[in-house]
Amino acid sequence: LTGGENESFEFLETPHRIMQNIFNDEIKYDVKFNYNSIVEADTACEGWRYGFAINEQITAKQFTQDFFQSSIIIPTFDSSGSVKYLVNYQLLEARHYENVVKSEDVLKYRFEKTKIDDVKTQVNIKYGFDYAENEFTKETGFSVVDNDVNYYRTTGEDSKLEFETKYITDDTTANLLQKRLLLWYCNQHLIVKFDLPISYMNLEVGDYIRFDKLLGNNEKAFGSNYTIWEAKNG
Repeated sequence: LTGGENESFEFLETPHRIMQNIFNDEIKYDVKFNYNSIVEADTACEGWRYGFAINEQITAKQFTQDFFQSSIIIPTFDSSGSVKYLVNYQLLEARHYENVVKSEDVLKYRFEKTKIDDVKTQVNIKYGFDYAENEFTKETGFSVVDNDVNYYRTTGEDSKLEFETKYITDDTTANLLQKRLLLWYCNQHLIVKFDLPISYMNLEVGDYIRFDKLLGNNEKAFGSNYTIWEAKNG
C-alpha cells in the first residue's frame, strides 16, 4: 500500500512491486532495482494478485525465498549489483532467442535429466490462509488434469503435488500458479552443462539462449533435438 498525506493510495499486488515497497519503504534498505526487468515483470505478472500479512518476525532473505516460490519471477542480482527479476515465461517469443551459442564454440559439455521422481501430473494449491485459525481456507483441487493421467509409468497418487502458499487469497492467481507448477513438473527437464570461451562473458544468469545446431557430432540429448521447438506429451 503506497501513498501519503494528500495523495491517493494504490494497492501493490504484484510480487516485484511488493518486494520493492518492503525493502525501500518498510525496512529502509537501500536497494537498487534493474528498471528494464521491472517493466518486464509488470507485463509478465499482469493478472497475478497477492495479499498477505507478516504476523511474526522473519528475515528479509527468508521472506524473499518463500514469497517468490508462489510467483513466476525470481529476484537475483545483475552484473552491476542491482536487483533483477527473472521471468519464467510460459510461452517463449522470438525475442527470447537472440542469444545464440554456436556449437563450434562450446569447449565441452554433458547432458543430464532431472529425476523421474520429481515429475508431477496433478497439482493442488492450498491458499487463503486464516491467521487466526492457523489454517488454509481454500484449495484449487487436482481438477486441472484427469485423475487417470499416467505419465512416465507413475500412478496418480505417486505424482500428486500439494503446494501451500500464505501469499495468495485470489482465486484466479491460485489457478494461475496451479497451471504454472503443473507445466513445470509434468515432464523431466533436460540439463545441459557446458563451457564457453570468454567471448560469451556478456551472458548473465537468467538469460535465454539457443544453440545454432546440435553439439559435438550432431549429438541428440536422450534422443531429443534440443535445437527445435517440441511439445512433450501434447
